[in-house]
Amino acid sequence: MLRHARGERTLVQVALGAGISPETLRKIETGRIATPSFMIVAALADELALSLDAIQGTLRRSSAEKLDVAS
Repeated sequence: MLRHARGERTLVQVALGAGISPETLRKIETGRIATPSFMIVAALADELALSLDAIQGTLRRSSAEKLDVAS
């Protein structure tokens, strides 16, 4: 979701705009940080013009898909 939302902007541009390190964003995008803090999520949402509701909806759909696959 984050990679798609940042569009043409580089990882570095988005990370610095959100006030986080590029390495932190890289880890989030690759799943090495599975549960980033709310403050990081909120900062990224603001930087990428995403609503927290949209992020939550994506997470719910992803969780439901994983449950369907596991069944």
